[in-house]
Amino acid sequence: MGEQSLEELYSGGILALAADIPHTGRLTAPQASVKKRSPLCGSTVTVDLVVERGRIVDFAQNVRACALGQASAAVLGAAVIGLPRATIAAGRDALCVMLTEDGPTPPAPFQALEILRPAAAYRNRHPSILLAWDATLAATTRWPPPWPDPFVSGKKNAATLRGAGGSWCGWFRVRPGQRQWPGCRRWEPPGPARDEVREEP
Repeated sequence: MGEQSLEELYSGGILALAADIPHTGRLTAPQASVKKRSPLCGSTVTVDLVVERGRIVDFAQNVRACALGQASAAVLGAAVIGLPRATIAAGRDALCVMLTEDGPTPPAPFQALEILRPAAAYRNRHPSILLAWDATLAATTRWPPPWPDPFVSGKKNAATLRGAGGSWCGWFRVRPGQRQWPGCRRWEPPGPARDEVREEP
């Protein structure tokens, strides 16, 4: 495709998103910070975040990317507060499928990503489009304690823990040697290394 087609790709909607990226800047006291760079185009995104009870409660992003990468970061930033990691990962995967396999529009709250569908033909721009998502997902795995994963989403669980020692904070596991939240209770390894989960009605 020619240069004129590339110019046409930058529609008014994409430029409007790129000009108004939510949560631009840096946090003063983030729990985790991650910087990602695309080797193809040199775009960079730095993400700071704070997580409470498995959901993002504060977020900032410093986006140095083309208009496509900026528009993608804008859609993420508009919805990210209050989301768990699983929802962000699902949005990122849906965006990738839309770009590479002509998949459906990503589900709510990321349906505005549909505006990036014409970028599917420009594979060298895909890393920039995914950069903010990759940085955010990487950040959710780096804050201490680690991002909590509920064993059964939305259901109360009781668990018998076996292994090398650790603790529980509410429904979520904190691994040995990592900071414990208030109210955590200590558990000791009573048997072979394995985790068992029992649901309560």
